[in-house]
Amino acid sequence: MNRLLLALLVAAPPAFGAIGYSAFKHPRGDYSLEYPADWKRTVGVETVSLRPPGKKGDRVRLTLERRPVGKEEAPTAASYVAGLAGDPLKKVEARAAVKVAGLPAERLSLVETAELFGKHGQAFDGPLREAVVVLARGDGYLVVRLAGVGEEFTKALPEFDRLVAGLKLAAPKK
Repeated sequence: MNRLLLALLVAAPPAFGAIGYSAFKHPRGDYSLEYPADWKRTVGVETVSLRPPGKKGDRVRLTLERRPVGKEEAPTAASYVAGLAGDPLKKVEARAAVKVAGLPAERLSLVETAELFGKHGQAFDGPLREAVVVLARGDGYLVVRLAGVGEEFTKALPEFDRLVAGLKLAAPKK
């Protein structure tokens, strides 16, 4: 009986590990991605947001955004990355050149350096950690970001890496 229990424990998926995957294709056909089927998906004008299941899933969010959205935003991928790296509230823990769908991109690992408080003075859980991949794309750029706190961030990181590695991009529009 103990061997059966041990076999079940070893075979059990990690907390945010997916059993199955769902596909999402951007309505304009710009990109497609696969994400864990049990994650909650929300689609905005230029953003897809994903959250793991369960109560603690609210402590983690994975987004894919097409930028710039407005004139106030950084106009290029390079200027966006420079803004992230220069943010006084965040420390760059790692920065590397990577490939996404065969194209050059940049990956940053960030952590908050200041304790943040809500409007009623309550301290937020933290520090907030982020994994960000920025990819220049046609007349803009794509930002894939995993943001979260604590153990939930660490558990969701393999799904972030899997999503980035499996991202499919359409040819840029001319």
